[in-house]
Amino acid sequence: MDIELFNIHLFYTTSYQLPMKPRYILFSITLLSISLVSHAQTVTDALRYSQFNNGLSTARMSSLAGAFGAMGEDIGGISINPAGLASFRRSEFSFSPNYNFNNSEANLINGPSIDDSNSQFGLGNIGVVFANQPIASAFTTSNWSIAINKRAIFSQDFRIAGSNQGSITDRWAARAFGLLPSELDNFEAGPAWDVFALYDRDGDTYLTDFDNYDGNVPKSETTTRRGRINELSFGWAGNINRKFSIGANIGIPIMSYETTKTYRESDDLQEIDFFDRLSYTEYISTSGAGINAKLGIQYVGLQNFRLGAAVHTPTVYGLSDNFFTNIDYTYTDANGVESNTSRSPDGNFDYRMTTPWTYIASAGFIYKLGAIRGFINADVEFIDYSYNSFNLTSSDRSSDADAEFETQLNGQIEDELNNVMNIRLGTELGYHALRFRAGISLDESPYTDESVDDNLTVGLGIGIEKRSFSFDLGLQSRQQNEEYYLYQVNAQDNSQQVDLSSNITDLTATLAFRF
Repeated sequence: MDIELFNIHLFYTTSYQLPMKPRYILFSITLLSISLVSHAQTVTDALRYSQFNNGLSTARMSSLAGAFGAMGEDIGGISINPAGLASFRRSEFSFSPNYNFNNSEANLINGPSIDDSNSQFGLGNIGVVFANQPIASAFTTSNWSIAINKRAIFSQDFRIAGSNQGSITDRWAARAFGLLPSELDNFEAGPAWDVFALYDRDGDTYLTDFDNYDGNVPKSETTTRRGRINELSFGWAGNINRKFSIGANIGIPIMSYETTKTYRESDDLQEIDFFDRLSYTEYISTSGAGINAKLGIQYVGLQNFRLGAAVHTPTVYGLSDNFFTNIDYTYTDANGVESNTSRSPDGNFDYRMTTPWTYIASAGFIYKLGAIRGFINADVEFIDYSYNSFNLTSSDRSSDADAEFETQLNGQIEDELNNVMNIRLGTELGYHALRFRAGISLDESPYTDESVDDNLTVGLGIGIEKRSFSFDLGLQSRQQNEEYYLYQVNAQDNSQQVDLSSNITDLTATLAFRF
C-alpha cells in the first residue's frame, strides 16, 4: 500500500470530516444553477423522442409492419398518410388493446451477455371516423377523425455486468476539475465529495481511491425504463371526383419517459487501496407534449394502382425533466469501515426539442381473382435525424452553462446522426370475410459511424371483416439496437460502451364498429 496516499486519505477523512462536510452539503444545495442537464439530454434521447413506430396503433398496422401509405380505411394509417381517411364510406369506432413483450440483451466489453425481459398491457388505439358524402359537390367524400394512436413505447429492463479498467469516479473527478468543493454540482461531483469518493485536491485535480490502480474494476448496472408516446390527432380528408384524395392531420404527441438505473462497483478481491464498494442511483422522469402536422395526397384514379405522398412537419416538444441522484460509498481506512450516503436535491428542468421533417412516398397494387382480393403496398420514408435539436434556454431559469451545453449537444447530434431511408412492404389477402396479412420493414441505422445495426420489423396478422364490424389480430416482432454507455468521462470516451439490443413483440387486437 502507498503510505503517503494512505496518510492523505486518513488526514482528510478524520481531521476534516466533521467540520467541513456539513458546511459543503448545505452550501452546495443552494447552487441550483449547475443542473443535471449534462447527462439528462443526450443524442440517444433525441432519437428516442423522434423515432415513431407506425405499427403500434391498430392490428392491421401491426401485421403490415406499418406499410400502408397508399391505402385507406384504417384509422391507424392516418398517422402515415392522412389522405387515406377519404377512403372511409361509413363512420367507424375502433379500439385496440395490445400486449408488449421486450427481451433485452446487454454485453459490456470483456463482460458476459445478460438477458432480461419485461411485459405490459396497454391501448394501441381508440378513435372514431365520421364519414360524409356531400351532395352536389366535387368531393365524393369529406371525412373527419379523432383518434389517439400509440406512436412509441419505452418499456424495457436490462442488466449489465463485467470487469474492465476505469471507474465512475473518473467521471466525477473530471466534473470537479478546477472547481472548489463549494462549486461542485449537486448531482454527481458534489455528492461524490460528500461521501469521500473524491477526498482531496492536488492543484486542480481531485484524488480518488482508483488513482494508483490500473487493474480491472468489477461493475454492474440495473436499468428500468417505462413510458410511451401517444398521439392525439384530429384529421380531415376528402376525395375529389374519385381520383384524388387529400388529407391533413394535426397531431399532439403526449410523451412520458421514466428511467431508474443503479450502477455498482466493488472490490471483492481487495485489490484497491481503501475502496470497498459504491452504488450510484440516477432517476430521471421526462414528460411533456408537442404539436405537429401531416399533409397527404393519394391518386386513386387508376383501376389497380394507387400512389401516395405525405410530409410530416417537425414535432415541437415542450418537455420537463424531474430527477435526483444518490451515492453510497464504502471504504476502509485506519478507523475501520466507513459508509456514507449522499442524496441530491430534487431537480427540475424545462426545455424544448424539435424533431426532423419526414417524407413518405408510397405505391400500391390492388388485385382481384374471383373471391380472392387484396393489395400490396410499398412505402419509402426519408428522415434526416441530424436535424434534431434541443433548446435548453427556453426557461427563465436557464443559465449560460445551459446555453453552452445546448451548442455542444446540438453539434454532437449533427456530427453523430445521419439521414435514413426506411423501406416498408406489406400485403393483405382477402377471401370472403377472412383477411390474411404480412409485412416487413427495414429501418436504416441513423448513426454516421454505423455503430448500430439496421432495425428489422416483421408482421403477421389475420382478421374477419363484416359490413357492420371487423375484428383483427396483429403480431409484430422487431429488432431494436441502441448505443449505450455505463458512463462517459467525456463525449469521446467509448471505454464503457455496451452492446444493447432488444427483440420486441407486440400483439394487438382491434375491434371496429361501423355505423
